Amino acid sequence: MALQLGALRDALIEAGASEEKASKAAEEVASYENRLGSIETRLARLTTSVQIAVGILVLLLGSQMALWTRAGELSGQIGEFRDQVTRLDQRVGQIDQKIGHVEQRIGQVEQRIGQIDQKIDQIVSAIATKPPSR
Repeated sequence: MALQLGALRDALIEAGASEEKASKAAEEVASYENRLGSIETRLARLTTSVQIAVGILVLLLGSQMALWTRAGELSGQIGEFRDQVTRLDQRVGQIDQKIGHVEQRIGQVEQRIGQIDQKIDQIVSAIATKPPSR
């Protein structure tokens, strides 16, 4: 015998339905109630799954926002680093100019030393070729 709702069967019989019709109607309602229970169970599982999925999405969005924040911070730091590199490059250019001036001055000093060497050589030559005085 199939599952029935006894109170419904008895009420239908009391209302004048035959025992066979009351039993079939009670079985049919019981079948719908079983299906409704199955649907409610599946809906509860689905609700739980959706809640879990929403929780995961919230976590992922939080992680994404943290990554965007960190990327923004890194972008700012990269900008600062570029500025520092630019300033260093300018400073290196200034140092190069100063080195050029120093090298130029060294060249002038070397030239002057060469001139002094020539004069010393001339004086030494003159002294060496001069007859001794008596």
